[in-house]
Amino acid sequence: MALIDGCILNPVLIMLPNSKMILRYSLDYSINPDGTCNAEIGTILDIKSSNRETPLETCLKVIKNL
Repeated sequence: MALIDGCILNPVLIMLPNSKMILRYSLDYSINPDGTCNAEIGTILDIKSSNRETPLETCLKVIKNL
């Protein structure tokens, strides 16, 4: 939920007047570097682990090489 100047912007809730059904939607549309929707695809990895090492091992190797 995003707060800007004390106002809640995300998610937005609206109630339909006749059915009283409440709809929830997001004002944000976050995209990945390749243009895909982050909410549908998920966050694209910056660094991928090989099949032979765990993500932790990959992370430690990257930190060590900085």
